[in-house]
Amino acid sequence: MGRMIVPAKLKSETPTKPSGLSAEASAHWDEILPEVEQRCILYKLHGSLLEILCESFAMYERLRVIYRDSFLSKDANGKFIKTPYKRYMIIALRTYNQQRQNFHLKPLPVPRVR
Repeated sequence: MGRMIVPAKLKSETPTKPSGLSAEASAHWDEILPEVEQRCILYKLHGSLLEILCESFAMYERLRVIYRDSFLSKDANGKFIKTPYKRYMIIALRTYNQQRQNFHLKPLPVPRVR
């Protein structure tokens, strides 16, 4: 038989907010961290997952604003322009919801948009 390897015990520790987060992601980090801390034990290595979670939310928010602002855009003939941002917004929200599951958080509902 070989040597028995005993895994190192991890110490519970709140991850430090990365300095390179976008403004939206940084605000979301501050907003969601207390909820995440209530739902699961955090370790320093969770920092990368939280960073992905927050940047996913920031991407969703940016796309939501772009979609909202471009929704009523018209071409030179006065016809509404079909925008691809709805699809991208929904994909970003699904990505965000997948990341929320890593921390046992309920997914946000997908908005009903035209």
